[in-house]
Amino acid sequence: MRRLVIFILSFIIVTGTVFAATVNLNKLGEDAKSQCFYYKNYSKANVAFQYDLANTNTLKGTISATGLKPNITYQLKIWGKPTCLFGTAGNDLANEYIGYNGRWTCANCNGTAVQRNRDDAGYRACNRSKGCKECIQGYLVFDFFTADKSGAVTKSVESDSSYHVLWCNGGVCGLSSSTFLNGHVCPADKVEGQIERGSCGTLKLFNGTYNVVMGITEESFHENSCWATVLVNDNLNFSISGKVLNSSNVTPKKDFDSNGSVDFVDFGNPQSESDHNALDWGSINSGGGYGGKDLTDSLDDEGAGNPKDMRVVWGGFPNLKCNESNRWASFTLDTNSFEGTILKLRALDGSSNDSFKIFLVKNNQEILVGSHLADYFPGKTTEYWKTINFNLQNIDGSPFSGLITFKIYSTGQKGDYCESGFYGQNAFSWAMIYGKPQQQIPEFGPIAALVAIIGAVTVFVILRKH
Repeated sequence: MRRLVIFILSFIIVTGTVFAATVNLNKLGEDAKSQCFYYKNYSKANVAFQYDLANTNTLKGTISATGLKPNITYQLKIWGKPTCLFGTAGNDLANEYIGYNGRWTCANCNGTAVQRNRDDAGYRACNRSKGCKECIQGYLVFDFFTADKSGAVTKSVESDSSYHVLWCNGGVCGLSSSTFLNGHVCPADKVEGQIERGSCGTLKLFNGTYNVVMGITEESFHENSCWATVLVNDNLNFSISGKVLNSSNVTPKKDFDSNGSVDFVDFGNPQSESDHNALDWGSINSGGGYGGKDLTDSLDDEGAGNPKDMRVVWGGFPNLKCNESNRWASFTLDTNSFEGTILKLRALDGSSNDSFKIFLVKNNQEILVGSHLADYFPGKTTEYWKTINFNLQNIDGSPFSGLITFKIYSTGQKGDYCESGFYGQNAFSWAMIYGKPQQQIPEFGPIAALVAIIGAVTVFVILRKH
């Protein structure tokens, strides 16, 4: 009986029926003294979020609360923790992931929430400028709940949508109206959100490890333009390990499938990177001193690439030094049923030594695919983009197909700008894999099978006679 109980408990934990972690939102938020509608002493409220530490694509859990404002609707949010605001406790990469899934705000700027709003271009421009004084924080409104008449609620929530604000629209996702609003109260089944990014119920968080702020914000449904964050927890930790898709959500301008390409990842595009499990990369950069913009989708015959953005392998965030521990970055491509033949990388030969090696991971072993010796000499100032081809056939004596993980290792000497601002070293714009149909073992037809059987019997008889 005891073994049965242990088995059942283990099964519950493994299958995720019982959530693995709990955080309490017991810290007063920045707007606790300037609330919407009327004042409530939130220090007496109890708000808990139960969730799984490891997740696929979305953060899931249950929000349970008492002591909230009766019948009031609350946004459920997570904020990134940029190092410019949280110091060594921050996580710039997770902050970037959240912002690219949600919205941006200037955390150290004065003014209203609207005045502090920033867009993707504003975030990237500030990150590339060493003189930028703004601390830009990403945040995501991913779900919501409405307290009952006693101020209590228990609700399952999931980060499968990116909301701009909420509306009392009858429960129709994406509809911007509040026709069912009664004063500042909206029935729980009439609340839904205006989409910020993507579409309803399709959001996938980027793969990685997250340490973020979680909080609840009073929703006014635009009645008095009040959104008050009243309770938070500064230490929500979880991870996302989404499934790698067969192709990127980015569609190049040319049909590159016609020349044998079977998968493509666009570095600098967070959705494409997440779809291809791009890990341990530095910050996104756009043009500037990086040899200008990579224009391969309009000026080159390769037919791929984002003409603005790229990522670096080495360094790239102010808190990511260019040392031996972070010379690596990886990504995964999917040949599906094809045999991988050629890997193409769009890489920058910059003013630093951008030499690198590329490895293929098989059975947890790193197999060298090839290396690139950068066109570098001391005092070099010119920078330009190169398309570099690596042959994948006959590596390790066997073909490769399906999901293939590649690791790039920066081999050049650290340059003067590797740890300067967000520059880093070894910039890449995209990667593409080519494939061909795998050779099939011929199937025996009925006659061939009969001949084989007769031959085998004949050989057996001859051997018995001798």
